[in-house]
Amino acid sequence: MIDMRHIGAQIAELRKNGGMTQTELAERLGVTHQAVSKWERGVSLPDLPTFAQLALLLGVPTDVLLGLVAKKRGDGGADSATNKTPEPEPAAAETEPPAAPGALDAEQVWNHVKAILKTKITWPSYNTWIRGTKATVEDGLLVIHCGSPFQKDWLYRRYLKMILQALEHVTGLPDIKIGFRSPSRGEAAMPADRERAKLLD
Repeated sequence: MIDMRHIGAQIAELRKNGGMTQTELAERLGVTHQAVSKWERGVSLPDLPTFAQLALLLGVPTDVLLGLVAKKRGDGGADSATNKTPEPEPAAAETEPPAAPGALDAEQVWNHVKAILKTKITWPSYNTWIRGTKATVEDGLLVIHCGSPFQKDWLYRRYLKMILQALEHVTGLPDIKIGFRSPSRGEAAMPADRERAKLLD
């Protein structure tokens, strides 16, 4: 059975060890600080998508945060919120690395990537540029579908490196090729250093 007070205490401990206030954590998750306070007091729990984001942000797997399995590092597991460790983070743990790009479950992978990006950029930026995007796999290429040519160009020029890092983290594959597509036609020139990504019609 899930113990809401235990989960709340873990959230508070991991948040504090990560050097965040309730307000800072709330802003990164796109919720109110009152909601974070309720979670930490064991009054309520976040919804499932927010819970997954929370686990990513705090650096622990969701099953550990739920208290379903013991922490990997005894009583010191909370330090993973501030220190990098060789243990996989939730997105990697919840997504079985595929054998090849063609084997990707594009929707699942992209949702995990979006979860990571949500913790790394501001809520307005996430909401504007990332939130409404979708992904498919076409001929071994992970295609990110954007709402407009401007969004496609912005993601490609501003967030490409972050997207590629998140993709590698989620899949365990260092060389996934991606493309960005919008409803209109036209392909922008591609700088030579961006050989792993391209803008599509």
